[in-house]
Amino acid sequence: LLRHYSDFFSMSKINLVVLDECHYATGSHGYARIMEMFYYRTPVNKRPRVLGLTASPLVNVRPSITQEKLEEMICQLEKTLDAKLAGYFQTSVTKSAEEKVVHYKNKSDPNDVLPPHEKIGLHYSRIKELNQLASLYSDFGPKVTGEYCECLVREISRYRYEKETRQYERIQEHLTFLVQFCKHQCLNSPSGGVSDKLQVLEQLLIKLLSQKKDQENDDTVGVVFVERRITALALHEYLRNKYKKNLAPGEQTIIKCDMIVRHSTQVFKYLHPSHKIGIESYKPGDEWLHQMKKVRDVLEGLRSKQTNVLIATSVVEEGVDVDACSFVIVLDHIKTSKGYVQMKGRARRENAKFYVFENNHPESNPPPISLSQAQEVEQRVRSFIETRVNNLSEVIETAKVNPYTGPSSSLEIKALHEGEYRAPKGCVEECSAKSLLNRYSLSIPLDNTSRSSRHAMLLHMPIYEGYRLIMPAHLPADVRVVVIPEELRPSGPVNKKQIYNKLALMACVRLHSLNLLNDRLLPLRRRDMHERLLTVALQQLPQTRERRGFEGPPKEPKQIKSVHVYAFHQASEIYEKHNKVLQGGRGLLCFVAISPLVDIPDFIYHHHEFEEVVLSLGQKRMMKVSKEEWDIMSEFYTKIITYRWKRRTRRHRFRYAQEKQLNGVIPPFLVSLLKDDGEFDYERMKTINMEYDRTEEERMEAMKKFSSCSKPRMCVPVYDKLAPYVCVGTTSMNSSAPFPYQKDIGSYADYLSKKRGHELKDKNSPMLAMQRMWQLPRRMQKENFVGAFGQLPGLRKRKAEELEQDEAADPEILQEGEINPLTNLATGLLPQEVCMETQLSDASLFLQTILLPQMIYHVERILISATFVQHCKSKLPVLGSYIEKLKLSDVLECLTAKSCSMTITYDRFEYLGDAVLKLLHTDALLASRDLQKWVAYLHEGDLTTLRSAMGSNDRLKDAALSTGLEQFILTKPLGRGQWVPPGIEAYLDERDGPITEELLKKDANNMQMFIPSHKVCADVIEAILGIVYLDFGYEASVKVAEELGISLPKNTENDEHNDKDKANKDHTAIHRELKNLATEFLDYGKFDNESLLLESLTHPSCIHEEVPCYQRLEWIGDAVLCLAAREWVFHNFPEIHVSELVVIETSLVCNETLAYLGYLSGVHRHINHRDPSLPRRFEEYERNLEEFGRGLWGTDPPKVIPDVVEALLGASHSDGGFEVGQRCALFILRSVLSVVKKQLCDNDPKLLKSQTREMMHPKQVIHEMAGRHLQVRTCREDVFAIQNKNCPVWRGNSWGFPNQQSSSSIGQVICSGMSVLAVAESTSVVAKNRACSLAVAFFTNNPVLLENVLHISSRVKKDDYQVKDSEEDEYYYEL
Repeated sequence: LLRHYSDFFSMSKINLVVLDECHYATGSHGYARIMEMFYYRTPVNKRPRVLGLTASPLVNVRPSITQEKLEEMICQLEKTLDAKLAGYFQTSVTKSAEEKVVHYKNKSDPNDVLPPHEKIGLHYSRIKELNQLASLYSDFGPKVTGEYCECLVREISRYRYEKETRQYERIQEHLTFLVQFCKHQCLNSPSGGVSDKLQVLEQLLIKLLSQKKDQENDDTVGVVFVERRITALALHEYLRNKYKKNLAPGEQTIIKCDMIVRHSTQVFKYLHPSHKIGIESYKPGDEWLHQMKKVRDVLEGLRSKQTNVLIATSVVEEGVDVDACSFVIVLDHIKTSKGYVQMKGRARRENAKFYVFENNHPESNPPPISLSQAQEVEQRVRSFIETRVNNLSEVIETAKVNPYTGPSSSLEIKALHEGEYRAPKGCVEECSAKSLLNRYSLSIPLDNTSRSSRHAMLLHMPIYEGYRLIMPAHLPADVRVVVIPEELRPSGPVNKKQIYNKLALMACVRLHSLNLLNDRLLPLRRRDMHERLLTVALQQLPQTRERRGFEGPPKEPKQIKSVHVYAFHQASEIYEKHNKVLQGGRGLLCFVAISPLVDIPDFIYHHHEFEEVVLSLGQKRMMKVSKEEWDIMSEFYTKIITYRWKRRTRRHRFRYAQEKQLNGVIPPFLVSLLKDDGEFDYERMKTINMEYDRTEEERMEAMKKFSSCSKPRMCVPVYDKLAPYVCVGTTSMNSSAPFPYQKDIGSYADYLSKKRGHELKDKNSPMLAMQRMWQLPRRMQKENFVGAFGQLPGLRKRKAEELEQDEAADPEILQEGEINPLTNLATGLLPQEVCMETQLSDASLFLQTILLPQMIYHVERILISATFVQHCKSKLPVLGSYIEKLKLSDVLECLTAKSCSMTITYDRFEYLGDAVLKLLHTDALLASRDLQKWVAYLHEGDLTTLRSAMGSNDRLKDAALSTGLEQFILTKPLGRGQWVPPGIEAYLDERDGPITEELLKKDANNMQMFIPSHKVCADVIEAILGIVYLDFGYEASVKVAEELGISLPKNTENDEHNDKDKANKDHTAIHRELKNLATEFLDYGKFDNESLLLESLTHPSCIHEEVPCYQRLEWIGDAVLCLAAREWVFHNFPEIHVSELVVIETSLVCNETLAYLGYLSGVHRHINHRDPSLPRRFEEYERNLEEFGRGLWGTDPPKVIPDVVEALLGASHSDGGFEVGQRCALFILRSVLSVVKKQLCDNDPKLLKSQTREMMHPKQVIHEMAGRHLQVRTCREDVFAIQNKNCPVWRGNSWGFPNQQSSSSIGQVICSGMSVLAVAESTSVVAKNRACSLAVAFFTNNPVLLENVLHISSRVKKDDYQVKDSEEDEYYYEL
């Protein structure tokens, strides 16, 4: 791996190298080669740490070795490993077994040997294999050798070598001969063919195993070490035959043995399964001696006491984890001091025995090293190592846990005595406590990764360790560990089940006292948390709603009041020209108010005929009015608004509503008329009021009196009363004149008769010169409507209206008799007989009312904003002190809902304010007077639930209602039937027809349509917080939230307590690499509370750590990152809509981006975890990024990386405060921010929308393309292959077909039950993302493909779709 895959497995990418049995790191061993070739060639600052583990640091130490040589060997090992020797040498740590020598007498008789086999025609390799039997015969005698040869004859018949048939027959014949020879020798032997060594071994095993046989707790197990594999095989076969077979029913054997031998089938060639099956084939259920056993199964049998003796070669000395043994027997001498230490190390039980067999026959050869010599060497090495300085302290037991002294400690003891615990509405007993504790653990909100497997779930379940219980890692360390007190522990035999039940009962009591279980002793539901939040902790909302009333007009006949008058000016070259033509210099509309109005900024409106018109109010003038005069003006105001604004197709009428206006939120005002000298023109207003009430006959008669001396009048033809004209003069023509626009029509009279169905009484009726009325705008222009606020004017376009004639006439070409004094208006002629004056027939006055609704709407919005500021100053002084310093345009923007159909609404401020509120509530929960302790014990998911409840629409709506803010929210758009000018109300009149219940219900629904909803009220609150944050900072928004009652009462002692903690805290020692990480990744290395840095890197699997896991800090960091990203997007993209802002923000803060940034900075290398699946997932993520070069959506990063990134931000915010947290967030994102800014800000703003779309997640793009017609799903490839075996699959960079043997995931884009596109990937997330991305590319480059998909979806019903025949199937697939 290090040689050929250095891009994945280089030393610079590793932070810890563990070398087990590190004493081998000498000479040319692989350990030494790795250190020499790869470790020492890595730069010093990039080398990993090295941890070597060994029970015997020196190998082959002889008794004659000198102190100097020992020092040299130790120094060489330290140099090779670049490490220092350290160890435990206290007696309480290392418990030595009792060591004994066992003597036996095996005499070597030259006449008692196996028959020779060198001259029977065998291959040299076969002769070498048979030589092993000679040493076996010498050690154990003919009995064991014969039984083993008989086993060989039986088992080599399983396999026959293809090209050595004669060799096979010869060796089988020879083994059969040896079996007969050994049986003959056993008959002639006084010991029955068993050597003294074997007899002594059997006696010793029976003695050791029979000591506790009659006891209930018989757990004696041991290991017998032998030198050769054939010895272990033969001894196992002998003991198995003697002690296991031929047992009576129900009888238990004393010796239950098993063995661990490397490659047992390689002892003899014909045992290997690579050869063909022979005559005596293998039968299922046969128990073969020479077979490959799984070490795990053998060790499990030893642990479960199915076996009590393990026969093993040196494989068990090291590298295999054998349970602590009661005895260890070395049957074939001690070869080295290292082997002595390793074998003795297996005898780790109390009162364990260590036996070494030695042949004390005078003619026998001495052992390589005796037991006494090995003991002497070990003591010398031990004494030498103890003199070195790096001895470790005697702390290898589990960390000491301080007794819990919380509020429930006494209740826990009481529950242990009583065996149960009772709460107000529930109880739990010892027998049910464990299941309740598991239920609590399972109720914790976990992400999908944590619930993906049983092993992942176990990391979040309670852990039982002896007399203590460890609860999930999100709990603080002081409450996480539950320990049974010493005095309550049983003195006799321990029943683990009872101990675990007691621990679980104590844990349930503690969880209830911490309010993590409700009074029914069940896990908290979301409703429980909401109730605690709303009824216990949240402060009472302030009641500052003001029922104010404004000063009204004169009420008594002779009462005189001063009023404030503002002339209404409309500045436009074309407008002034038209006004001059209409002889409108006689007067001017004006706004009249009882109370003074604030300064109303001018604004620009773009009219179709007048082009750019500047609308403004003149300087304030003070005038006197009486009740009669006010009544004239109010009637005039009602009449002109009714004519200009009432929908002709609706039954509603308008009337003046004085009381409603006096109880409104803005000062009452109305529109009046001034003379040239600036005084009120009561006479003209009376005339207008009188003319408005005329009947149709009176208006027709008035039009008949129109002459060349008359001023222009507004009129309509009697056959079409919805087509008003401006009568600009008379002509010398009459209705019998030729009609110029259609050749088949003779005269104007004929046109009216044939086309309009109106017969003229007077065929020679005089013709009047007409011009079509001006366009009457019904809406506010969405773009750039407030010129005074610095926005650029924009031209609103509309379709040209048709002329009264069927064939439109060119206004630039005048026919006979037509005149065009009003430019930009279409001309025409109408017989005087068919003309009728309109209700508002004064053309000059009507000209002034064309843009009057827009101006009133504008004035109303400005007044509401100004009144809102005054309301805040008087009732909400904190908010008022900030609001009064803002521009009125910003306040207006905060109050404008999207329903107003304006381009500028509260959307952008609300978008930012939502993030401000999220962080604000995060800090409020952590510093809450009532919730601070409870919050410390909640999981991240529960904290998110609480935060959502605090910022819910209902809660914010209540705040808006209690403070009276909702009455200032602008929700009504400028539109007929939707908005009514102030002081005017719409009502139903029986004169227009019967008033039905359906009509009343419809009218009520229309009234309710624009009442601010819960969400609108909540959005305005968030918009206010957003604008306060932008102009005055985070602390100002915190104060405003507290005043509005949407925060939590703060613990006033919290800051002082934190300062004291920081001053007195014994900081946890933190490695310099973690400090470097904080400096390089966060640009913040000076943590006052360094335990926060450790907490941010602690995974939930680390249940034994003193600090809690990172989940609480991740929850904080999520809010920190959200606000930092939104503020950056808000400032850098001021011209785009919130929907595009959300796309950019999502790309910045998504898990894929954070994982990538964390990976580049090596954050994953510093995570403290115990999850064995994480390294593999890290490597797979790295391979997807580096080898395959995939983008963000093409990877499935381990969620732990973005979680830790957010946790680091949460740590910086908690330690350094708001400014530090925001600075760290922007520092982390700096590389991504620069790329986004360069790609979007440097290009044409018009392209921003399409460019932000490219940043959108491909699944979202698919949803926007054809969300109702396409679905995205995932499944396993083997399942997909069965269902869609002929469906092409995109795999890597090419097309293929699904594989039933693959375990990959398939991402599908589906239309009407059929797979349009399928992509195979290693994970379901990547498969889904790549399928969507590929589909987007196809549909973008092939629009016809998308049309075909939509065509299929429209033809096939989703509920009953089935392909009925192959032709239809082929048709759909062809599409």
